[in-house]
Amino acid sequence: MKTKIIITYGPACEDKRILKKLIEFGADVVRINTKYVSVKDYDLIREKIVSLRKKQVKIMIDNIGVFEYSSFA
Repeated sequence: MKTKIIITYGPACEDKRILKKLIEFGADVVRINTKYVSVKDYDLIREKIVSLRKKQVKIMIDNIGVFEYSSFA
């Protein structure tokens, strides 16, 4: 089994230089949380990832699901 490195796309990754470094340092998957990203943002993020990669980098979409965290409080 090979270990995979998953990074979460967040405010720090808005800077292309940082995202590029994370991919260069071995990120295999970029996780995008849909609670904080619109469809339009997703398209821009996907284009950014594709333009920076020199190897295959997968994109994982993290849906918020049916329940909000506040439903359990």
